[in-house]
Amino acid sequence: MIRRGAWRRCVAFFALPGAVAACDSGTTEPIPQRPNLILILTDDLDWKSMSYLPRLQRLADDGATFQNFFVTTPVCAPSRATMLRGQFAHNHGVFVNGGDVRGFDRFRDLGRESSTIATWLKSAGYRTAFLRKYMNGYPDFASHVPQGWSEWFAVLDKYFDYRVNDNGRIVEYHGTDNYETDVIASKAAEFMRRWAADETPFFIYI
Repeated sequence: MIRRGAWRRCVAFFALPGAVAACDSGTTEPIPQRPNLILILTDDLDWKSMSYLPRLQRLADDGATFQNFFVTTPVCAPSRATMLRGQFAHNHGVFVNGGDVRGFDRFRDLGRESSTIATWLKSAGYRTAFLRKYMNGYPDFASHVPQGWSEWFAVLDKYFDYRVNDNGRIVEYHGTDNYETDVIASKAAEFMRRWAADETPFFIYI
């Protein structure tokens, strides 16, 4: 668990089809000029499924919810490129997940990794961390770490007996004690605990 103090100066953004929420530490203190930022992106999750995810639902309930939401391109890789770049697909150039122009190949070959939310925030003095799935086609370049990330923890497989690119080093996880979702949660908590101790702001993309 994260102690409440670790969430001070923190703004969390929760994104999924059907809901977007923002929350702070639960205090009435004004958000500082450079708050800590946490972006939680869910994939293939409809609103009805939220009833089976009480902890995720609590995060939304404790924040601000919005009745309207907008989708630029409802496909995995183009949407992830949009999250990283803040552009429509016709501007960032990633249109499909697979084929000869898979998401990651296209994104990297076009040089898009040189200018993302990670590079912008790192240039502004933030520490940045990425956890879980990056872009469709990424496992073909398993040791690759994009620009701008202070910490990189990209999962290459799913759930059990999987590999992770841990800052450019391939690490294997096995057994039920290393269920992927729990490992990601623990890793994110580790970053927050470590980084919340000083005044350097951080951005965590989960």
